[in-house]
Amino acid sequence: MLPEERISALRKAEALLNEAADLMDSALHMSGMESRSGDDSAAIRRIASSDSYAGSLRNIALDMEYSSEEQPCWTQPLTSPKNQFRRRRPENHFSDTDNPVPEGLR
Repeated sequence: MLPEERISALRKAEALLNEAADLMDSALHMSGMESRSGDDSAAIRRIASSDSYAGSLRNIALDMEYSSEEQPCWTQPLTSPKNQFRRRRPENHFSDTDNPVPEGLR
């Protein structure tokens, strides 16, 4: 599945879940059984499209959109954060074994 198809599927699932939550609310409205469902419709809306919940379908789709687009160079590290302070030896670097220091001068 291509990234665009995944994003489209997540958006469709988000719309369907929001529609299901609306149907639940309208079906239970004034039925006397609203308390039995608790906050189920709110939980469904949170899963579908909450801005504050990182696992919501909306946020996952937004993250997929962001990662599929090319980002400006200033947002990407030039080196790996793991090795950013490691220095590379220049090509013409000589080690101590190439030019040993006499024992008395060390």
